[in-house]
Amino acid sequence: MTIEIKKDGYYVGFWFVGDGRNHDWLGILSRDGDHFRFEYRFRYYTGDQTKDAFEAGDKKSFWTATLPSHETEASAIVLVDGLVMDLVNQGFGTNPVKTLIQGDGLAFAKAFQKAPFAHVATVDGLSAKPTGQGGAA
Repeated sequence: MTIEIKKDGYYVGFWFVGDGRNHDWLGILSRDGDHFRFEYRFRYYTGDQTKDAFEAGDKKSFWTATLPSHETEASAIVLVDGLVMDLVNQGFGTNPVKTLIQGDGLAFAKAFQKAPFAHVATVDGLSAKPTGQGGAA
């Protein structure tokens, strides 16, 4: 499973935290109709991290949460910031990355490709080409 980015979606931003050795966490906040949708995944490294990120065999678990419709974008961001700090305080990683997009799927893709942890598969004909340096979605 992966987190799907829709071209016409509205993406508030993404957050990432990990320890660089054992695990990492990625969260994406988007608007879905009249409420916010928060998709996140935990990744636990099991393979050779020098291999292609798409072939490493890491264990991932994906989750989705829907925030109540009364939440504003600002309050949704505060909620995710708090969750990330909880992960940091529990020793899940340090130096979290927070990137606010506040735009469509194309704006998300452009920002995500620049993230220092991201692996992005771009399709050119029939070949997929990974880009980036770390362990994302």
